[in-house]
Amino acid sequence: MRRVTKAQACQELGVSLSTLDRWIAAGEVQVEREKHGKRHRVYVVLNAAMPDTSGDAADGGSARSNASGDSALALAEERVRHLEDLVDYLKAQLDLEQHRNAELVADLRSGRLVLPAAQGHAWWRFWTRDR
Repeated sequence: MRRVTKAQACQELGVSLSTLDRWIAAGEVQVEREKHGKRHRVYVVLNAAMPDTSGDAADGGSARSNASGDSALALAEERVRHLEDLVDYLKAQLDLEQHRNAELVADLRSGRLVLPAAQGHAWWRFWTRDR
C-alpha cells in the first residue's frame, strides 16, 4: 500500500481528476485526509488490488486490464440490475399515488369529501383574529 496525492494517483491510474473524485465519493478508492490548518490534504491509498489502467500489452498489462474490465463489467451489471429494480419500485409507487389522487379527485367532484376551508369559515380568517 502506497499513499500518493490525488494528482499522482491520476497519473498512475491513467484517469482524470474528476473520475478519481467520483471513485472517492463512491467509496471505490481508499483515501486518507490530513488536517493542515483550516484545510486538509487528501491522499489516495494505492494497493495491489486496485486496477492498473496504465499497463500496456507488452508487459502483460492487457491481462490485468481484462481482469479488471471483467470485474468492472460485473459491477456495472449489478448496478444496472439494482437500478432496474429501483425503477420498478418507483413505477409501482407512482401508480399507487396516481390511484390515490384519482380517488381524491372523484371524491371532491362528487361532494363526498369536504375541504376544511368550506366548513364554515375561510382559512385566512384564522390569521386575522385579534389575539
